Amino acid sequence: MYVRLADELPHPPEELLDTLDILPEKYKNYHPTGWWSTVSSYDTNPGLEEFFQEYFDYPIVCRYQLIFRSLPPHIDAGLKGMTKFNYLLEPGGKDIETYFWSDMEGQTLLHTEICEPRTWYELNVGIPHGISNVDTCRFSLVIRTRDTRPI
Repeated sequence: MYVRLADELPHPPEELLDTLDILPEKYKNYHPTGWWSTVSSYDTNPGLEEFFQEYFDYPIVCRYQLIFRSLPPHIDAGLKGMTKFNYLLEPGGKDIETYFWSDMEGQTLLHTEICEPRTWYELNVGIPHGISNVDTCRFSLVIRTRDTRPI
């Protein structure tokens, strides 16, 4: 599985969602420097994580993710072989595609997906993947298994 529609998850309650403009002053950024300056990851309102925990039979982490430009093939650090759930609040532009490759060099394209806003997707982040055509901030809610690594 590269990506699948995760329609078993409900839309997040609007009253628990934060707006993009308040994240830097309200929550910790887990990716403030280095290559990850392309990506920022912030805590969410604890009530949002509590709301979604009831839909999982394992401990979860719920975070906001901001992506500022296209991403080359990569495997999410510390999550090899795992999936995470992604709900796009703002897509980050038009015609943005999520790609899955056979290797980190992007030699063989395995799958392409256009993820619609305000829809839950489960993505396999343990294989090389990336996104193209980002020209504004891509703002999403991300849920993954709780561990000691950031999203």
